[in-house]
Amino acid sequence: MESETSRASRPTSRISSISVSMRYGCHRCTPRQWPTSGYDVSDHCDIDPVFGDLGVFDHLVAALHDKGIRIIMDYVPNHTSDRHPWFIDARTSRDAPTRDRYVWRDPAPDGGPPNNWVRAFSPEPAWTFDDLSGQYYLHLFLPEQPDLDWNSIDVRDDMAEVLRFWMRRDVDGFRADVVHCIGKSPDLPDAPEELAGLPACIFDHGEGTRECLRGLRKVVDGDRPGEHLLLGETYVFDRDQQLSYLGTGDELHLAFNFLAVHTPWEAEAWQKELEQSYAAHERVGAWPTWVLSNHDLPRHVTPTAPWHVHALLQ
Repeated sequence: MESETSRASRPTSRISSISVSMRYGCHRCTPRQWPTSGYDVSDHCDIDPVFGDLGVFDHLVAALHDKGIRIIMDYVPNHTSDRHPWFIDARTSRDAPTRDRYVWRDPAPDGGPPNNWVRAFSPEPAWTFDDLSGQYYLHLFLPEQPDLDWNSIDVRDDMAEVLRFWMRRDVDGFRADVVHCIGKSPDLPDAPEELAGLPACIFDHGEGTRECLRGLRKVVDGDRPGEHLLLGETYVFDRDQQLSYLGTGDELHLAFNFLAVHTPWEAEAWQKELEQSYAAHERVGAWPTWVLSNHDLPRHVTPTAPWHVHALLQ
């Protein structure tokens, strides 16, 4: 009978045959029906059983490296699962040891959420009230994904150790999920009128985020700068804001450009996007990226499907 590790390495020849140079993996998520698409992480240092275990992962990494393929690990620093041991403990009382790893606030004077932030993919508040402790917790995404508080030294230290854990297992870099959201101000001010009603995950959360990114970059660089990639899923729609997460070469190596995903599939529009993106990145000495689609948006075969169908009918 074929072993799990053999099955894990079997696709590598097919992957390398189509000139793939990089792929990325996923860590352990909460065992439910994936309402969060696998982004409610219950253990940042394990593999979801759907995909095997750490032994299978190690074998896969070795097999990919043998084919000259590098592997990027999905790194989810903004939030955890509500079933993560930290959050389970944090909900037990306001004095719980892990309480300050998450963003808790008292209700507003009217008993409602602490500010006017709205979560992603919904017009609902980015806050859920916890009956046991009488406070709200912040979640820029689903209630099952409570936000970590990166003002906590424990959070910074433990999430840095997550990076080291995977680098010790020979991964080549990280795709940092919504990493532009991690440096929230402790004040958590209301969104200004012009942004009210927009999801808080697209806001510029200020210098706190840049400070966190510089810390993550130091960890990824370690004593071997240039060997590991730090790629940010920076879901914002202002080019200057996107570029700001690159710092002066001391923050992200690459930042996803989501302006591209909303560019009409027309030659003139794409020429303009490419020219503007190249020029902007050249000013800061960085490489551009272009996002065509992802797990949150229709795959790019959808807008191009009419062209594919036309070609097949000829």
